[in-house]
Amino acid sequence: MKQITIVLSVLFTTFFSKAQNVGIGTTTPLNKLHVAGGLRVDTLANSIDSGLLRHDKNGVVYSLKFTGQSTDVLRGNGTFGNVGQDAWLLYGNSGTDPNTQFIGTTDQTPLRFRIFNTNAGRLDSIGFNTSFGFRTFDSLTTGTYNSALGYKSLISNTTGKYNSAFGANVLRFNTTGGHNTGIGNLSLYSNTTGSDNTAIGDQSMSNNTTGGFNTALGMQSLYSNTTGFNNISLGASTLASNSTGSGNTAAGNYSLSGNTTGGQNTAIGISAMAANETGSYNTATGNEALLNNISGYSNTAMGTSALFNNISGNNLVAVGDSAMYNQNGGDGLNTAIGSKALFSNTTGSKITALGYQAAYSNATGSWLTALGTHSLQNNTTGNGNTVAGYSAFKNNITGSYNIAIGFSAGESATGDYNTIIGNTAGINNTGSWVTIIGTEAGKNNTANGNVFVGSSAGMANTTGYFNSFIGDNAGVSNTTGWGNTATGSFALESNTYGSGNTAMGTGALKLSNGGSNSAYGYLSLSNNTSGSGNTALGHQSLYQNTVGYNNTGIGNNALGTNTTGNNNTAIGYFADVSSGNITNATAIGYGTVVNASNKIRLGNSSVTVIEGQVPFTTPSDGRFKTNITESVKGLDFILKLRPVVYNFQTGKFNQFIQTGKISDAIYAGYSESEKIRHSGFIAQEVEKVANETGYDFDGVIMPKTGKDAYGLSYSQFVVPLVKAVQEQQQMIEKQQKLIDTLTKEIERIKRKMN
Repeated sequence: MKQITIVLSVLFTTFFSKAQNVGIGTTTPLNKLHVAGGLRVDTLANSIDSGLLRHDKNGVVYSLKFTGQSTDVLRGNGTFGNVGQDAWLLYGNSGTDPNTQFIGTTDQTPLRFRIFNTNAGRLDSIGFNTSFGFRTFDSLTTGTYNSALGYKSLISNTTGKYNSAFGANVLRFNTTGGHNTGIGNLSLYSNTTGSDNTAIGDQSMSNNTTGGFNTALGMQSLYSNTTGFNNISLGASTLASNSTGSGNTAAGNYSLSGNTTGGQNTAIGISAMAANETGSYNTATGNEALLNNISGYSNTAMGTSALFNNISGNNLVAVGDSAMYNQNGGDGLNTAIGSKALFSNTTGSKITALGYQAAYSNATGSWLTALGTHSLQNNTTGNGNTVAGYSAFKNNITGSYNIAIGFSAGESATGDYNTIIGNTAGINNTGSWVTIIGTEAGKNNTANGNVFVGSSAGMANTTGYFNSFIGDNAGVSNTTGWGNTATGSFALESNTYGSGNTAMGTGALKLSNGGSNSAYGYLSLSNNTSGSGNTALGHQSLYQNTVGYNNTGIGNNALGTNTTGNNNTAIGYFADVSSGNITNATAIGYGTVVNASNKIRLGNSSVTVIEGQVPFTTPSDGRFKTNITESVKGLDFILKLRPVVYNFQTGKFNQFIQTGKISDAIYAGYSESEKIRHSGFIAQEVEKVANETGYDFDGVIMPKTGKDAYGLSYSQFVVPLVKAVQEQQQMIEKQQKLIDTLTKEIERIKRKMN
């Protein structure tokens, strides 16, 4: 009984009820039955089965055994069963049919995803918007055709359409901007209303707000762009600093990376135009092309490091590796095409350089044109030079206003105001005011004021000045001779020191070293060596002259026989002397040959008439006469002369005096002149009479050479004739006195007889 009492007491304590609640293991039950601790009902479980408790509509509690199949689910009717093809497990499925099994809806209601009950994805078939990422499309209202993938991408978009954002914070602040594509972390991050932009790369176009129609590809490309539009940026940090600049195209890491407001620039290549800030209308192609340009505009640089140091220079064109590398400022207007062309130029302007290292060393020289590899390579300050050809004026440093065209033309030239055209022409020229045209022409010239035109013309000239040599090898050997003019191939070819010569015609004065000669015509004075003061005009005129001086030959082959004779004059076709050493002789007329020194021959032997309005006059001023006597022979001389009438054999005469060069064909008038019946004397007879009478008579022209002929000066016969008349008159007067005396005597006798 005592035990029952204790048990009841414990039960009473355990099941103490307060306000009708029953507690087991607690003194403060909170419910009708409050069990503090585990509950075990042996009849509901065993070592094999497991299940759960359930109740029926009457409140009867009973157990429901699990089936043990992982694919079974608790149905709505309170039973377990297999879902079959409708099963979709969180830990993966197999044997699915993509045509019938999917995640989504079967109506037009958008499908959304959430994280922490916050928007994390959206599939919309009505607004055609698609997103996946935390807080994507948070602000979307009426915007359509948008795609967002990434943390907070397009989070602020409201009405913007046709945007694509892939990456964290892409197009984060976009509200109404449309047709934008951002791929990469923070790309188009600050864009609000800007449209038609494409940004691909981490932080590309990150600061763009309202700028439109931009394309950026590469990390931080167009990073700082805010309102700039129509920019294309391809490469890491390309156009990274651009803010409002528009119309720029940059391709290559860091190209146009420093550009801020500059517009209409095109930069292709790593770091091309990297430092540009405000410069516009520039084109740079090549790594580091226009690298340091800041404000220069309208420049074109194509090639690695082309226009590398240009900062503010304008209107420059550089094509080639390091072309115009050091250009900085100046008036611009330079064009450099070729590797390292205008490499050292700093402020020189209005320059055109085409070719490898063309105008390489030029620093400040302006108004230059250099066409060809190494042309004007070492020019530094020279201005106004125009050259074309490999190494043309290569070593010119300060020479200005020169023109050089041809391979190595004026390569080492340094003078001013020169024109040099031809391969290696004027290659070592240092003179100024020189014109040199022709291969190797004037290549060693150092003097001023020369003109050399023709292959090798004036090639050896050094200090000779004011020379003009025109023609192949004209004046080729001249070194110190000055004031010479040679026109024609090989004209003045051998002259070295002769001065004041004029040679016009192939081979004219070819061998001469003399001075003050003038030769006009093919091979005129060709063999002259040291003769001076000669004038030859005509084909091969004075051809054989060597040392003769002060001769004048005018006409084809005029004075062609003369070699050492001096002071001769021949005018006319083949007008000549009969031998090479005649002096002070003159032959005038076609084919006229003078055969003695100090003699004038007028006309050839075919001439039949010499006509003039007045007779020849002989100087006879008494003031200039000395040794005057009256020893003139008169009747003694005249009476012994034998006047004759004869025909002169002009053909035979010409054969006698001709030099062997004059063809008989030129004397077509022989027959006419030989028909003339001449009246006169025989010179040899006159000479004999003069000798017999002891008369020093100058009317007989005696031969002085083997090719000389006798002649008579008929005017000289006047003096002895006058003397004879005087003597005869004295005789007449004497006889008249005798006649008068005899007449008187006869008259006296007649009177006596009467």
